[in-house]
Amino acid sequence: MGEIDRRQLLRGSVAAGVAAAFSLRGRDTRADAIACPPLAHATPAIAYSELANKTSADRFLRWLRTDGVSHQQPVENLVHNFVDATTRAGTWIYPMLCGKTMLWFARRGQFGEAAAIAETLLDWQQLSADGKHARSYGAFPSQIDLAPDGTWKAADYYYSADNLVILDALLAVHAATKNAALLNAAIGIGTWLTEVMCKGHTLGMWTEDHGAPMFMVRGSGDFANEIHAAGEMLWIGALHRLGTATNEQAYCRQAERALKFYLGGQLQSGAFLDHYDPGYPPKPYDAGRWAPVHPGQIIADSFLRSVLGACKWGELARARKAFEWLKTEAGAVPAYLSLETGSSGFPKGQNTYYDLTSSALHRTVAQWLGERAAAVADQQLLDKLQHSSGGWYWGVFKNGFAPVDNRLAPIVGLWATADLSIEVE
Repeated sequence: MGEIDRRQLLRGSVAAGVAAAFSLRGRDTRADAIACPPLAHATPAIAYSELANKTSADRFLRWLRTDGVSHQQPVENLVHNFVDATTRAGTWIYPMLCGKTMLWFARRGQFGEAAAIAETLLDWQQLSADGKHARSYGAFPSQIDLAPDGTWKAADYYYSADNLVILDALLAVHAATKNAALLNAAIGIGTWLTEVMCKGHTLGMWTEDHGAPMFMVRGSGDFANEIHAAGEMLWIGALHRLGTATNEQAYCRQAERALKFYLGGQLQSGAFLDHYDPGYPPKPYDAGRWAPVHPGQIIADSFLRSVLGACKWGELARARKAFEWLKTEAGAVPAYLSLETGSSGFPKGQNTYYDLTSSALHRTVAQWLGERAAAVADQQLLDKLQHSSGGWYWGVFKNGFAPVDNRLAPIVGLWATADLSIEVE
């Protein structure tokens, strides 16, 4: 057995106390029940296998197993947001990245390692329905930190986009393993999204029902009532997938309503705006309340996730318009984009840096649209910039590709060595 095989992630037991914690509401179990209609999404014109560099992926796998994941209890197998390139020490745990890593392993057919991550992650699902905690019941926290006393503790905020990624991952691994605890946890996320985060009108956060989930909620029950359209638009299909898996049409209908709302954030230029701000006290819907992250400036990776969401749902004309609006630089994507030009949005005199996740996302969009030259340029840049350890810096400066800082980011490698936009069958 080779070195890579010996370094597989350790596998724990299925988290206790999760099974049967959630139940479907009003599920129609009749044999003739109407199933969710299939998604009308397309297929990438260029398969990632046509671009893949196996050596690069194998190097990343070794780095991920040794440095990218934690080897400490009770977060063993979970994924760090950053890893210091010199000391190899990881920072806080990012549950959303755990979901993407599960999907990455699933695409490689390594369901045992995906399941190992899932089994640990289940211990961090929020299972208290007391008082204001009911507003996060069923969700996963968006950060797990090492406290000063040496214990790992969940942060008190729960983002819709992060939970959509985890939902998709749980469903993918459940489809292969048939582990009922994973489906049960997925139902918890789906119920939280549809019965809490999409109920902004009922909860007094909106003046009307917008159909898409609010941005986040804290453990205290306080909402951020904006509707973001980046990770959410890319991963909202997971809610539809849950509806298909459970024969619960309410999930599918919610996903379709959310997508229609997100599409309202695209400008005539092709750019997707970052979020819709209903205000507080909330105001009636007004298309003018769609906003960039900063005046005149959008974040490249958020924009590209919106574009990929359009691709997944078959909105290829919209995706092409966005693709043509963005101006890349030989496979490199500035971290901030000018809303006016689609090129670098860095102020004059500021040192421009490239976001490497954005290069991988751009490659994936190019795959969907059949833009081979762009996809090849993106992939060649990523292969060139892989760190000797097998990981990737999260960002590099335009002049000379020097790293912005000394941190490697698992998320870059996950997108650089796979197409995470297609559903795992």
